[in-house]
Amino acid sequence: MREPAKLLPTVWVMRTASGHFYPIQPSDRCRPEDHGLLNPHVVSIEDANGKVLWRRVMQ
Repeated sequence: MREPAKLLPTVWVMRTASGHFYPIQPSDRCRPEDHGLLNPHVVSIEDANGKVLWRRVMQ
């Protein structure tokens, strides 16, 4: 059986197309690109220091 995911001691900030944002607490299995692709309203994901971890490529 697979070990349960462990929450990381940080937050990611999900920025939306409408200019809003919300924080999430990632686990050791999270990847920013997975969250971005699963949430079409998210345009970028930043770490707690404001560094962009993922940005949606607009076409």
